[in-house]
Amino acid sequence: MTKKQEVLRSDFRMPSGLRLRQRLGRWRTYSRYLRARYATLVRGKQRIPAFVHVPKTGGTHLARWHQDDPPTLWPIRYFAHAYVVGDDGALAPPGMDFQPAFHKSLVQPYFVFSSVRNPFDWLVSYAGHAGGWTDRYRNPDHPDFEIANRPFPEFIRILADREERWPSRRLIHAQMWTSDGDFLPNWIHRIESLDDDAEAMAQHLGCTFRRQQRARVGDRDRDYRTYYDDATRELVERTWGRELRLFGYDFDGPTGRPIAGPESNMHRLLDDGFRDGLRYSWADDTLMLDGTVIE
Repeated sequence: MTKKQEVLRSDFRMPSGLRLRQRLGRWRTYSRYLRARYATLVRGKQRIPAFVHVPKTGGTHLARWHQDDPPTLWPIRYFAHAYVVGDDGALAPPGMDFQPAFHKSLVQPYFVFSSVRNPFDWLVSYAGHAGGWTDRYRNPDHPDFEIANRPFPEFIRILADREERWPSRRLIHAQMWTSDGDFLPNWIHRIESLDDDAEAMAQHLGCTFRRQQRARVGDRDRDYRTYYDDATRELVERTWGRELRLFGYDFDGPTGRPIAGPESNMHRLLDDGFRDGLRYSWADDTLMLDGTVIE
């Protein structure tokens, strides 16, 4: 990191370092924070869905925090793409450090949810995002802009060889764990059933759900499999195989056989005992379930 990352420990605070124009430009966002704050006081944090948003997993569609149209879910506490810092104090790795982090004491009291995506599909989506394949979202300053515009197999080889900068050969969904290993989500959406999962969660919590057209959909072939040759497919299976097995995916989509056992263990409401046993350390790239390392 080029500068020390700010770690937020107080709720609903404007990040420091913003100029007046930026603060005014974010008023709509922070007015939603204030309304969510009021809802939290009325309902209690365990009845407020708090979103830890792994990039490229349908989160913009669910939160719509920076858009004019109303949120798909309400009330919602949106932690965006923030990294959650544990008691070890370890800050976000490069690639996750572009916004202030949150201390886990601020996040864990909520009913936390996240979305997961097939790593095969996710990698294509990330390449399109980083490389600006859709003109209206094109950003040549993105750190991975240049490599995302190389041939797709070469792009995958670069990520598979990369260690420190996210995304890398480590977990794509690493933001779902705190820096000291705690698994955060109480509920998991799958991007393939995103609206149905979100509606079920809203019913579980007594929140409002509104079906809307998907937001920030890029221009790419809808079938991610067309981007892969046999060698690239095998490389993804070797490199991100833990996530494929953990969430129950293969090259063709959901398998219904996640590594933890029945599909319910990694879909929708999660068992607290299962959550406690699922741990991940970014520092040494170790994923464990009930004390057993997942290779």
